[in-house]
Amino acid sequence: MRNPSVRQIKALHNLSKGMSKRQALFQAGYSVSSSNQAIRVFNKKSMQNLLEKYQGLFEEAGITPEFVVNKFSDWFNSENEEIQLKAYDRYEKIMGIVDKENSKQEGFKRELSITEFVMGNNKDT
Repeated sequence: MRNPSVRQIKALHNLSKGMSKRQALFQAGYSVSSSNQAIRVFNKKSMQNLLEKYQGLFEEAGITPEFVVNKFSDWFNSENEEIQLKAYDRYEKIMGIVDKENSKQEGFKRELSITEFVMGNNKDT
């Protein structure tokens, strides 16, 4: 197995920071064209070998999926609200719920107040 390229290592590092695959590639120095083909890039044999290598190293260090889930549970159940909010922000990024850098919502007109949300948007009241 040949050594991973600097861009491959940077891309994996960017993924670990919560970036999407596309963002991770672009920030690592891949072209826009390659970044838009993120699935193809990450499915290449060289990238798969690198991912497997690092997955093995994480597991040897005790960082398993169960460990990560338990850590998130600790953060979500923390008495410190700031820790809870940061944990949720990280969870959103990992799960792809919100892409904060590209969160321009098409068709978004205005925010609803809590009253409007609960009671409905009734213009007669």
